[in-house]
This record gives sequence, C-alpha cells and structure tokens, in this order.
Amino acid sequence: MSNRPEPGLPDARIGPRPWVWRRAPEVIALSRSASDDKSLGWLSGVSGLGDNLYYSPELSRQPAAPSLDSPMQYLSPVAAVIAAKALGCRIPTAEEWTAALGEKPATGNVRDASWKKQFSHVQTLVAKGFDVPGPGSGAFRPFGTAKPSAADEGAAVTDADDGFLWFAPINSGAGAFEHLLGNVAEYVTEDAAGLDAIAGPDGVYAAAERAEKVKVIGGSAIAPPSIDPRVPQAVGRTQARGGFADVGLRLAFPAPRSGGGSETDWRKQVLGQAAYLPPAK
Repeated sequence: MSNRPEPGLPDARIGPRPWVWRRAPEVIALSRSASDDKSLGWLSGVSGLGDNLYYSPELSRQPAAPSLDSPMQYLSPVAAVIAAKALGCRIPTAEEWTAALGEKPATGNVRDASWKKQFSHVQTLVAKGFDVPGPGSGAFRPFGTAKPSAADEGAAVTDADDGFLWFAPINSGAGAFEHLLGNVAEYVTEDAAGLDAIAGPDGVYAAAERAEKVKVIGGSAIAPPSIDPRVPQAVGRTQARGGFADVGLRLAFPAPRSGGGSETDWRKQVLGQAAYLPPAK
C-alpha cells in the first residue's frame, strides 16, 4: 500500500481506499466507517453532510462497506514489485497480460451509468457548498498527460450498469482471468528479467520514471474513457510514490515445461512449487 500516515494524522489519500493502515499492532486492515462517514468507509473526509446523502439515491445498487473480498489497491510500483517477490512471484509482462485478455470485448467494471449518476449527485452537493470527493478522485493519470478536460472528467465509458460504483469483489468476474479490464488497473513490466535485476526501491522508481520497466494497464472502475485500457501507460516517479486509488497488482510466475507427461501432471508440478501456496496436507 501507499505510505503510512504519520501518527495522529488522518488518512490523506484521495479516492476510494477499502484498505487502511492500522497501528498497535501495525497491520493492513479493512477501512471502517466512522460515525459521521456517509461513504461507508470507502472515502476519507465524507462527513458533515447533515441530512444530505453522499451516495445518489438513484444508484441501481447502494454500495456496501468494504469487505475482505475488496481488491488490494493504492500500491506504489515499488510495493507491487516487492509484494510479488515476497510471494515468490512477479508482476506480469505487458505481453502476458495481453495474451491473458485475448480477444475479449472491452467490457468490465468501468465508469458506467451508476458512476455517471454519482458524478451528477456529487456536483449537486458541491453546488450546495459541501467539499466532497467525486467518484473519479484518485484515479491514475498517465505520466506526462494533461489534466483531464471537464468533459472527460465527467464522462462515462458505457451506458450499461453493473451495479458497482466502486470496486467489485474479487472472484466476481467471468473467465479464467477475472477483471483484466476494469475494476482496478494493474502494474505490468516490459522487461521482467531486467526488473528482477534492479537493486533496491530507488532503482524501481527510476525505471518507472523512465517508462522503461513498470507501467499501468487494464483501466478501472473510476478511470476516464480517454485512457485506453489495453495500452500500457507510463508511470511517473513522483506521482507513483503514494500509489493510485485504482491501481493494484496481479501475480505472475514462470511455468517452464520440459519432458513428457500430461497437462494435468505439468500443472500439478508448477503449482506444487509455487511459494505463495500453503504446503500440501
């Protein structure tokens, strides 16, 4: 996750963040709703609205509080690389991600009718004088690109409605690889071997700044339509240090195959050597 807030200071991250740092003991925990928080724990600073609702009453499904099935996000590139390595894996290459996607249509949990209704509702709250974050706040923006135009800031990707304003639970997608498009975007590398050879966090940040190693792909539930979800997007060193509200990671690992044997035997062998799986009982 992004940098821990200093003791006694509020969580200053912008946009949805279902996971937060907890102290004593220091752990990553689910975000819980404060007494006056009308975002149900998804956002920071949504209070003092009186009788006004933060979520639009026109949503097809009112958001539920974050759960253990909420995807991990707000990871910096360094955190994603280190977390993957700690699990005996790595982040996928852009080519691997594209191969997993295949020829699937550009659908998924993206800015849709629910997002558009929430955007209009927040505009009404702002017009009343309330300082509340919009549904696109904290979204990743490619390095070197201009701030989104007013039209792009309020534009939806589709008129369909999947019922999820924020991030859908993991294991709720379809297909062998779930949520490749939409939900949360993912870090990918264009040089897995080179990234593994980088020494220390500073090297990862420098590679991300030069747009040589780490990029973002896949789009998200809050990403603007101007970003092509199938194209790896550059990540800037400064902007990446705190992570992004809509970028997480997907794990990958090599699976070389040699000799004979069936497809089933090969898969059992590969998974049996995976460091992220518990020992077989």
